Amino acid sequence: NKNSVLKNQNGQHPFAVIVTCSDSRVAPEILFDQGIGDLFVIRNAGNLISDIDMGSIEYAVEHLDAKLIVVLGHTECGAIKAYVGDKNNDYQKHRNHIDDIVETITNEQEEKQEEKLHPKETNILGCINANIEHSTKTIANNPIIKEHKTKIIAMRYDVHTGKIVLL
Repeated sequence: NKNSVLKNQNGQHPFAVIVTCSDSRVAPEILFDQGIGDLFVIRNAGNLISDIDMGSIEYAVEHLDAKLIVVLGHTECGAIKAYVGDKNNDYQKHRNHIDDIVETITNEQEEKQEEKLHPKETNILGCINANIEHSTKTIANNPIIKEHKTKIIAMRYDVHTGKIVLL
């Protein structure tokens, strides 16, 4: 709305960083009912944490004074479906840089632990949760995040019900 635009025209002051998937069904500003300038949103397939994403998080915490980081994964995540080998997933048809996403998820320690408990092909929700946990731990281990004592929470959005749960 016009008031949000005017309020933020000379700078941004988000209270939270949201790390989430690029999936078009996952729109943090809408899901959390927030306006322009309220959230610093970082999106990529599978809500992964690259060095560039971490730099963006550090910027939001250190320079914009964001006090909260939310890692928001979701059900029906195409990146996780590609990782588990879902044959109905469009990601399986044409592979190139998508392989980088799958390889990153494959190398996550939390995914390896989950695989020891249940075969990934029959445990998509467990794999989604493990991926969220990995990103959350990666952020929590960052020295700048630790120094600023930023609160970090892990959440999962269900695209079928519209509900968000804390993990």
